[in-house]
Amino acid sequence: FVAVKAALTAPPILAHFNPELDTALQVDASRKNGMGYALLQRHNEVWKLVDANSRWCTDTETRYAIVELELAAVE
Repeated sequence: FVAVKAALTAPPILAHFNPELDTALQVDASRKNGMGYALLQRHNEVWKLVDANSRWCTDTETRYAIVELELAAVE
């Protein structure tokens, strides 16, 4: 936990997007807690955060299947 906290609060927090680097998109969703994503890129063997966002589910989305919610997080 301490290492993650230090990594998230140490500058630079966000990396600039580089189309030539390995890229990963991680998404997660929950009917109760909403949905979110993290866009990461590998810079010299270290994955760095490029962008992230989250939001609550709408009333309609709370009735989606989990796979549909996780796909909605990509949008």
